[in-house]
Amino acid sequence: MITIIREQAARSIFDKTAINISTQGQKHLGAALGSRTYLEEYVKGKLEDLVDQVTKLAEFATSQPQACYAAFTFALKHRWTYFLTTLPDIDDLLEPLERAIADVLIPPMIGHSCTQSEQDLLALPVRMGGLGSMQRQSR
Repeated sequence: MITIIREQAARSIFDKTAINISTQGQKHLGAALGSRTYLEEYVKGKLEDLVDQVTKLAEFATSQPQACYAAFTFALKHRWTYFLTTLPDIDDLLEPLERAIADVLIPPMIGHSCTQSEQDLLALPVRMGGLGSMQRQSR
């Protein structure tokens, strides 16, 4: 109820200006501002794109594993670094990306499917003996 009153007040204040009032959400500087629903929709769209990129990268991982790892580490992974640091509480939404990395990208790079223990080791930063395959906010 209070939100509706505030929205109506804001709309009346900015009625004759070019300012757009939205209670749903808006993309701003690569981050999503607004409701949790808008945030989840925004993250879902970004993750679909990232999963597609991981899948494309995995296509040449069998024949060029080092080049694939370099492209992953120095290019693709940085595409979501800003995304992860600007959007709060999205760890639960990252499952599709983590699955794509673990199930599609890593096996052709190392030559076999990984157990969960191996995936956990590979997810560690390089300084700790892993591949740095997934950097989450909570780590």
